Amino acid sequence: MSTGTRAGSRTTPTSGSAGDGPIRAEPIRAVRAAAAGALALLAGACGGSNDVPSYGTATSAIEAEVSDRFSITIGENPSIGDAWQLEEEGDPDVVQLVDQEWETDDPDVVGAGGTRVFTFEAVGPGETTIVAFNCFRCDDGTPPTTEPPEGVEIEGPFSWDVAVE
Repeated sequence: MSTGTRAGSRTTPTSGSAGDGPIRAEPIRAVRAAAAGALALLAGACGGSNDVPSYGTATSAIEAEVSDRFSITIGENPSIGDAWQLEEEGDPDVVQLVDQEWETDDPDVVGAGGTRVFTFEAVGPGETTIVAFNCFRCDDGTPPTTEPPEGVEIEGPFSWDVAVE
C-alpha cells in the first residue's frame, strides 16, 4: 500500500488499523508549532533563565542572598572591536560565574551592537569585587590590552562590589 507522503508530512490512519481506511497526511509543521508554543508557555511559567536581577555599568553595588542569581550587563559591539571580559570574577566562595552570553540588539542587522551578559550565582556569604574591562580588538590576533589605538576612546574598566548574606 502506498502512503504517498510528501516532504514535511507524515501519514496517520484515520480509523482502524493502518490498512483499514483512507490515509491522510498531517503536516509536521502543525505539530512542531504546537510543541514550540507549549515550550514557550512552559518557559514563561517557570520564569525562564532571564528572570534575574540585572545590573549595568551605572551600578557599583550589588546585594544578594545565597542561591540568588544576578546578571551584569554591558553594551558591546564586537564589529567595532569591543570585547568585554572579566578581569576579576570575584571570590569563588561568594559568587560563581554560571553563564556568559552576547545578545544582539537587532538580529537582522550585520554589525549591530548588543549586550554582554555575565550571570553569577551567590554561593556563600561574604563580600567580593567583580571587575570587567574592554579588551579592545582582542580577537584579531593581537595580545589583550586595555589601551585603545590613538584617537579611540573606550569605557571601563568597571567594577561591582557584591555583598552576599
